[in-house]
Amino acid sequence: MLITTLNARVEGFVRAAALGMHSGQRINTVSPPVVKETAQKLDWGDGGVPAAEVARAYVAAVENDINGQVFDPLSI
Repeated sequence: MLITTLNARVEGFVRAAALGMHSGQRINTVSPPVVKETAQKLDWGDGGVPAAEVARAYVAAVENDINGQVFDPLSI
């Protein structure tokens, strides 16, 4: 529950901050679910998204010209 609340606050901040950004400035965030390799290391099972997919979401957040977006590794 705490993670969900924190993620919602970060996502809300990014969307609101994007409205006040000057030309050429951008802000985005990535909202990954549990990373598969971390879940395995912590004995949480085999669920989660592979780290490589999460990394692609971070690259998309940085390299795209869009602003104020929440990137979901499952939709990249």
